[in-house]
Amino acid sequence: MATRTVSHVQKLRTDLGLNTTQFARLVGASERSIRQWEEGDEPGEAHTRLLKQLERIYVTAKKVMKPRAIGKWLESPVEGLAGLKPREAIERGEHDRVWRLLFAVESGGHR
Repeated sequence: MATRTVSHVQKLRTDLGLNTTQFARLVGASERSIRQWEEGDEPGEAHTRLLKQLERIYVTAKKVMKPRAIGKWLESPVEGLAGLKPREAIERGEHDRVWRLLFAVESGGHR
């Protein structure tokens, strides 16, 4: 099971186009924790929930943009978030705002 977590956390981080520092900031963990998770340690329950949320955001974002553009999108101010970067909204725990934005884009709304 640890092998699954290693590949899962590292795959999610690289799929999102983020380095360890950016990913650690996004999930509210230390870089050391990220490295440990990528080496097989299990994240705690709260981080596991957040990682699943990020994975769902990634899957949805892939429907409206090229996968390689997601990392740049996470780091760019977005009008639909009142100029916040999606990463900043996620860091603040405002996942619902990111979801609303993705659903609006997916349904033909604004970016």
